Amino acid sequence: MLCYLPNHHNSGNNEASIEQFGNGNGALQAQESDSDFNSARIVQEGDDNIAEQFQADVSGSNIALISQIGEANEAAQEQMSVSIGNEATISQDGYWNYGFQYQNGISALNVATITQTGELNDAYQNQEIISVANEATITQTGNFNYAEQDQSLLSGVFNYASIEQTGMFNDAYQTQTVGADLTATLVQTGDFNLSTQMQTGDSHVSTVTQTGNFNTSTVTQGN
Repeated sequence: MLCYLPNHHNSGNNEASIEQFGNGNGALQAQESDSDFNSARIVQEGDDNIAEQFQADVSGSNIALISQIGEANEAAQEQMSVSIGNEATISQDGYWNYGFQYQNGISALNVATITQTGELNDAYQNQEIISVANEATITQTGNFNYAEQDQSLLSGVFNYASIEQTGMFNDAYQTQTVGADLTATLVQTGDFNLSTQMQTGDSHVSTVTQTGNFNTSTVTQGN
């Protein structure tokens, strides 16, 4: 199934492409309402995968890419409401994985990357509401893992967040708000691990490494 929403309301110079191989896949792309010089691409191989991309409402020079291999994976990307020069990439290989990225509401020059391999993994990245020049990366290998990164609500500039999880039933949360030059890095290997990192202020660094099972960590940094 292919579905394109038309460009209108002073939109122009956008590029959109969809490639699907298999059965029952669904793809939707919207580039409209003052959307200019954006690029959106969806590639899906397998069955019953769903992908959606929205670049609209003053959206310019953004790049969105979704690549899915397997069955019943779902991915969505939003670059809307004054979204300029952002990059969003989701790559999923397996079954029933979910990846969502939001770069909306005065979001500029941000980079968001999700890579998931396995089954029933979830990943969410928010770079919204005055978020500039931040980078967020999630890599999950295994099953039933969950990762969430929030660089929104006056998140500031030049923040970096990275989550890498290998195993099963691991959970990770990173929040960077009202700050600049923040760095949060997490590596979890094993099963049933939980980590939370929360940063506000400037120039904080948090590094967490957990190997094994049933480990828990919480880091809070603020000025």
